[in-house]
Amino acid sequence: MRMDRTMQAIYDHAEACYPQECCGVVTAAGVTVPLDNVADNPHLSFKISPKDYLMYVQGALFVYHSHPDGKAVFSSADIDCFDAMQLPLMVVSWPYGEIRMVGTPGTIDSLVGRPFIYGVYDCYSLARDYYMREFEILVPQITRPRFGWWESGKLDPFTKGILACGMVDSEALLHGDIILFALNGSKVSNHIGIYIGGNKFMHHGLLALSEVVDYDQRYRDATTRTLRHADRS
Repeated sequence: MRMDRTMQAIYDHAEACYPQECCGVVTAAGVTVPLDNVADNPHLSFKISPKDYLMYVQGALFVYHSHPDGKAVFSSADIDCFDAMQLPLMVVSWPYGEIRMVGTPGTIDSLVGRPFIYGVYDCYSLARDYYMREFEILVPQITRPRFGWWESGKLDPFTKGILACGMVDSEALLHGDIILFALNGSKVSNHIGIYIGGNKFMHHGLLALSEVVDYDQRYRDATTRTLRHADRS
C-alpha cells in the first residue's frame, strides 16, 4: 500500500542507518531532510551537529529519530532533547515501523486542507486537534503501528485511543460526534471522522487533504461506531 512520501523517506532513512539510530527533520513544507547522527554511540542515542541544528532544525515541522530493535517509546534523553529544542519529536521503532510523537506540530492553523503525513497529519490527528480547539478536550496521543496495520484485522489503535479520553456511544449524531469507519473492507476501524452537522463530517483521507464531505450512504455503510464525549452527552 502506497504511503505518503514524508513517512516513506523516514522509514527509508531508519532502514539505511540500522542498526544505528537515524535522525533528521521534516520541514514546514513536509520535506524530509536526513541528518548525520554525531552521537558518540549512535547505536544507543542520537545527536544533531550544531551546524545542522542551525541550518535545519530551527523552524522545522518536527525532528525524528529511530530506535533500532526497540519500541516507539521516548527515553529520558529523548524527553530532554524535546524540552531543549521545543520542537515536536518523533520516534520510529525499526524494523517494526511503529511511530510516536511528543509535541504537536502547529504550523497549519486550518483543520481543512492539511496535507497527509502519517502519524502527524492524519485522521486521528485531525480528531485530536478538533477536540482541543473546539472543546478543550485532550484526546491522547497514540503509538501508530507500522503503516498498513489495519490489513491484519488484529490491531485497533484508533478505537482504543479515542475511547481513552472518555467517549461513550451515541445514537443520533450531533455536532462534534466521532464517527469510526472500517473502509475498504477492513475488519477493524481504520478511519475517523468528526460530524459537523447538516449531514456532513470532517475527515483526513489517506494521501489526501483534510476536507468536509457528505455523510452519504457509502460512509454510512462503513460506519462501525459513533461516539460522543461524556462531558457533552
